[in-house]
Amino acid sequence: MALANLSRFWHDGKPSGLAVIVFGTILIGAGLAVGARVALDRLLAIQSGAAFELDVSGAAGDCGTPSLYVLPSGSAADSRYDVLVDFLGGGNRFPRLGGVAATTPVLALPEDRPPGVGLGRGLLAGCASMDLTIRGPFTYAGSAASFPGVDMLPMAESANVSVANRGPGLLELRYRARSGGKENDALATVTLTGISDLWQYAYKRAAFTNQGAHDVNVFFYQEPGFLFVNSNDNVVRPINTNRSFADAHLSAASDQSQNSVVIYRRKPTSDIELQHALISISTVFGIGVSLLVEGVVFGLITLATGRRHEVE
Repeated sequence: MALANLSRFWHDGKPSGLAVIVFGTILIGAGLAVGARVALDRLLAIQSGAAFELDVSGAAGDCGTPSLYVLPSGSAADSRYDVLVDFLGGGNRFPRLGGVAATTPVLALPEDRPPGVGLGRGLLAGCASMDLTIRGPFTYAGSAASFPGVDMLPMAESANVSVANRGPGLLELRYRARSGGKENDALATVTLTGISDLWQYAYKRAAFTNQGAHDVNVFFYQEPGFLFVNSNDNVVRPINTNRSFADAHLSAASDQSQNSVVIYRRKPTSDIELQHALISISTVFGIGVSLLVEGVVFGLITLATGRRHEVE
């Protein structure tokens, strides 16, 4: 009602300049306060992160534990995963993947897994076939002709691995051994883009679940600008190295206590950045509320003054 009366004064030709000031102060204050609240909600929002399902099937012969090497990169909005698949697998054959001179494991997941699990490597002459299906929130962006840290990838026309893109979020890889092949013939690369793995501010989360009947290794490398987080929510800082990786082993789907892992990583400056963002938002919110209150009070005073003049 007060704003309606103030609007009437404006249209009646009374102190219109004053009415503009009052209306402007109220609108600007309300806009700043609401905008700050929306920014706070976005800042503190918790997302689901990225979840991937792996399914290894069709293993025929003396096949070991296949391995996935994941190199993440990207922005806060979405990430890109360059993935190297080794169907013969076993332990980490490429610890310096990504062209980094010094790389070391800093996390072994699950944390309670027995030592030596996942180190079995398949025999080139004994493993005849194996299939791998990857499901997740990604878009397949093709295969790379080279991979930093890998001596040689098989040529596309002579590769033992075929890649089939079944649509967004579904990728199938098939390994078929050939006579006279080499160990690197069991390698394949895929590039996955558009991955929304943001969990909360300055945190990223990637979950891997094995839905198949065969175990699988995942070597997840440190993203530039991020550090891995352990189960105590502490960042794990590699010592005397340029990059680190998490060593994860996923048991078959039948062992649901060991068939999934969640890998967290965050910016080492996240606490400072969050404090700075909260101070900025709270400052804008305080200014907005102050302007809103001042505008309302000023408007009420103006209305009271106008009514007094009408009585006189």
